[in-house]
Amino acid sequence: MRRTALITASLIFSLAGLGCKGRASQPEAQPTPAQPKPADDRTGPPDRANDEAPKPALVAVSEPGAGFADRLDRAAYEADLTFIASARLPGSAHWQAVQDRCVAAFEQAGFDVTRSTAEGAGISIIGRKSGRDPKLPSIVAGAHYDHIEACAGADDNASGTAAVLQLARVLGPEDWDRTLIVACWDEEESGLHGSRHWVDQAVGQGQSIGLYLNFDAIAYADDAPNSQTLPPGVDIVFAKQLAEFKAQQYRANFIAVLADSGAQQASRYYQAHAARLELPAALIEIPSAMKNDALLADLRRSDHASFWKHDIPAVFLSDTANFRTDTYHCEVRPDTVDTLDIDFAVKVTRAAIGTLAEML
Repeated sequence: MRRTALITASLIFSLAGLGCKGRASQPEAQPTPAQPKPADDRTGPPDRANDEAPKPALVAVSEPGAGFADRLDRAAYEADLTFIASARLPGSAHWQAVQDRCVAAFEQAGFDVTRSTAEGAGISIIGRKSGRDPKLPSIVAGAHYDHIEACAGADDNASGTAAVLQLARVLGPEDWDRTLIVACWDEEESGLHGSRHWVDQAVGQGQSIGLYLNFDAIAYADDAPNSQTLPPGVDIVFAKQLAEFKAQQYRANFIAVLADSGAQQASRYYQAHAARLELPAALIEIPSAMKNDALLADLRRSDHASFWKHDIPAVFLSDTANFRTDTYHCEVRPDTVDTLDIDFAVKVTRAAIGTLAEML
């Protein structure tokens, strides 16, 4: 049973193509959409992802939650995205400019701002808005703002950084029961160093964190048939899911929602808000006990891994990166704003704002 679960989680991760620390293991050639076998002709193991998953409690969007989600300013999101999307290797002039934009946005939204610095970890910008009840665990939302050399990094990860700035602007002026922390992480591309340094320090100081929400590449979408690719072999375990992809003609029009089971409430709220916004969302849930397994190292390719290391529940939002676009890390085409779907990214961010408003 454990071996089956490991295979399941590995394949789920491959489907998401998550993170930006490098490509997930895959053949040199980009795979074509996997073709599921008919149910009565399958010789592989049953669809464990469906058969073994617990039945989640249903959640509903509240009127206040929807109201906060709808406060996001599309023009402001696009302005942030456009500003950030330029080469910003750590230490460069534009890296400094983006860092300063995070500081200004957080301060204007009412957060207390600090710079988390350490040798090898760069400079991460942290905004903190204390909640009414200090006994409640805080909620953290973040995205990395650094990128690789000579690449604008519009999707990866100007799109996610802009989402955090908008989230801060909408939720920061309000008073919440829980403490809200927002972050622009540095040195993600070199090994998650910025987020890891901050989380290690926060946990060491006894801070209680109940949830982390991570944005990393959230703005590329394509409604054309066969625009979403999948790794070969997933049909062995995921016949049911692949049948759904096939029915949708493998369209790259959904946001992947990766969550450990400890973050189930947040992931369910996200699904509910996404449905209200008519945003396709594919939930990819793994057992909390497996999230730090050595066999699943590829699953920890973005800053949520720094929180999982301390057994903090996390939700990771991704457009699936290299399984959807050849702009990833500018490998074939430039990763620029003109390749992105702004309306898609705005919906992704609105659903996240609504989710946090429900939980704060």
